[in-house]
Amino acid sequence: MKNTTNADRARQIEAIATETLGLETTATRNSGDLDFTEIAAWNAKAALEQAHAAGRAETATPAAEALALLERVFAGNPNPPAEIAALRDALNA
Repeated sequence: MKNTTNADRARQIEAIATETLGLETTATRNSGDLDFTEIAAWNAKAALEQAHAAGRAETATPAAEALALLERVFAGNPNPPAEIAALRDALNA
C-alpha cells in the first residue's frame, strides 16, 4: 500500500485537470468565464477513470496491482482471458 500525501493528491488532481480536461488550473478565480468551462463527456469519463485508478493504486495490494497490469495489457481486447474476470471477482468479493 502506498502512502500518498495531500500534496501528492493535489498534484494528481491538478495533472488530471490540466492534461485530460484541458483546464488551466483548478484554483477558484471568482470569474464565471474563468471558473466554468464546457467539457466533453468522454474527457470527463477519462478524468474520472484516471482519478479512480489513482485511488485504487493508493490502496493496491499485490493482487490488485497484478489485476491493474493485466487490465492494461489486455485493454481493448474483445476476448480477454477469463482469469482476469476471476481475479477481479475475487478482489471485489
